[in-house]
Amino acid sequence: RPRDQELEKAAFRIRQVDGSHVAITTDVLCRYVYVDIPGVDCEIADNYFDMLPGETVTVEIKTQRPLKNVMKFIKVRSLADTYNEVAPAAQ
Repeated sequence: RPRDQELEKAAFRIRQVDGSHVAITTDVLCRYVYVDIPGVDCEIADNYFDMLPGETVTVEIKTQRPLKNVMKFIKVRSLADTYNEVAPAAQ
């Protein structure tokens, strides 16, 4: 099960490619990568994907606001980011 995998937290790098695309790079294996822009009405293509260390994935982001104005609000998370959000099972 993916939840049982020992995954490291990633250091994602995000850069704008053009007016509607960002390139995301990671340093470690990432499962279920998710891109979000909290508080911004947008449509993000191809969310929930896996990434290998050093891989770059380009994601399309459709928003009414210029992408350059929302770059600082983009959040990228993966399965490893959820590990601390779940309370440990009672023993």
